[in-house]
Amino acid sequence: MIAPMIQHTGIKVALLAVLLIISGRSQNAAPETAWQDSAGLFNGRYWTAIPKASESDKTTFLMGFVQGLKYAAGLADQLDALAGLPKDDEHKRFHVMMAASWPGNLTVADVISTLDHFYDVPENRPIVISGALSIAAMRAAGQSESQVQKEVQRYRTLSR
Repeated sequence: MIAPMIQHTGIKVALLAVLLIISGRSQNAAPETAWQDSAGLFNGRYWTAIPKASESDKTTFLMGFVQGLKYAAGLADQLDALAGLPKDDEHKRFHVMMAASWPGNLTVADVISTLDHFYDVPENRPIVISGALSIAAMRAAGQSESQVQKEVQRYRTLSR
């Protein structure tokens, strides 16, 4: 019973990987180079290298990010089941991950604008995109600006 789930999950992972490869290597996207990632994850330099005329590339990137969160939460649920832990029928893990990683009350266009604005500050460009999204989620959730700035500083330190 688990083997078909793993096989089905493998197909999803392969399709997601193909989508991310296609979106990351479109004709409009800048070529990947080492300076566009921090610890193996795309950062603000990558984000700002995507041409303004190609907002669809940014949308595709963000949708891939959300799909990745869904996959990670689902995989964690499967691992819990293998370990004999209770099933997460309410998908609490996914909701917690989304709340911490995605500014839920913003549209995709708003998120793109938020990231563009965040990465306008050169010191923020080494920060990984997932970190910038977490910072945007903090703001969208109404956390204080001092808390947000502490997190920005933490990410800047991690990105050195």
